[in-house]
Amino acid sequence: MLVLSRKVQQQILIPELNIRITVLSVGTNRVQLGIEAPSRIQITRPEVMRPISVTRTETRLVEQEVAQHVC
Repeated sequence: MLVLSRKVQQQILIPELNIRITVLSVGTNRVQLGIEAPSRIQITRPEVMRPISVTRTETRLVEQEVAQHVC
């Protein structure tokens, strides 16, 4: 893991992916980042991904169960 220190309005660039991260504000327990990236690159938070993957798994299980009862 690369750890960088930045001040408000300073940026981090990932040129190979055309991504620019800007520190927008820093508070006591919170940092706001602005992320500019091509639309083909998905950006999300890890805590959001888990419920999405669980929901997809649950959906598949329900679909399988329904399919078994219909046949």
